[in-house]
Amino acid sequence: MRIKPVVAFYLICAALYLVFSGWAEGLGSPRILVGLALPIAACHLLFAAFSSIYFVFRQRWPKLNNALANASSAGCFLLAFVASFSIDDIAISRTMVRGDQVVDNVRAYHKLNGICPEALTDIYPDPRDAPSPALILSEFYLHDCDVRFSSTLFTTCKRSIDSEVWTCAD
Repeated sequence: MRIKPVVAFYLICAALYLVFSGWAEGLGSPRILVGLALPIAACHLLFAAFSSIYFVFRQRWPKLNNALANASSAGCFLLAFVASFSIDDIAISRTMVRGDQVVDNVRAYHKLNGICPEALTDIYPDPRDAPSPALILSEFYLHDCDVRFSSTLFTTCKRSIDSEVWTCAD
């Protein structure tokens, strides 16, 4: 059985989209580049739906099977796009939980010394002791008494020692 180039394209795009989910990313993100194919996939699904209806009424079953095969691969790509948001949300929430430990240590350092630490090495002399973010390619860093990390799609999340919640913004 031979795989058609359109089917292979959509399946590769779906795999890439899922692989790069849960990464801290910016402008060079592979998901942004792969995401350019999303409108094409959506149009392909609409075209496949209309042509399938046409093929059913004309009773052209081989062409119907072909249209459904192409549409299913485009559908897989769109499902991967939707699933990536859940993967991102899970990675971000796990990073925030790990970041809570850092915030607690910054708060304790501030209470003990009366000043904010200048770097995480003031709290964690051995970098291996510091919690690491669940987001791939992200790291915790300090800005005054705020703990921050790079998140998905150009956002940065932060939490100060006076706050009980994380805020994320562009």
